[in-house]
Amino acid sequence: MRINHLKAGIKYYGGRYLPEIDMEWVDNLREVLHQNYISALLQLAEAYLESNQLEPALETCQIALKEDNLLEDTYRLAFRIYAEMGNTGGLVKLYQSCVDTLDREISASPSRQTQDLYKSLVK
Repeated sequence: MRINHLKAGIKYYGGRYLPEIDMEWVDNLREVLHQNYISALLQLAEAYLESNQLEPALETCQIALKEDNLLEDTYRLAFRIYAEMGNTGGLVKLYQSCVDTLDREISASPSRQTQDLYKSLVK
């Protein structure tokens, strides 16, 4: 039931709100709507994972990462999904993508939380 509600809400997101308007009030609302969309995607992926629907869970994380490739919460959720699938190769590849993306985009390393989760899953 929760999955269906989240999917229904997500389908109404049509992309960036009023992308042709460059005004502060629009920028603020645009960002709130975009963050709500990403939050709904993560909740949906988590719900899929909880119901052992691993492929749709991973696909939902991939959509979220296309929207915001700096969000470590998404990477961590995808790591857990890969681990549940038994796909260590996918997990390692995604972690390296996380490391590379954070370094390239914001000259940062993954958080301690992300690093610790990764290490615990690849043991």
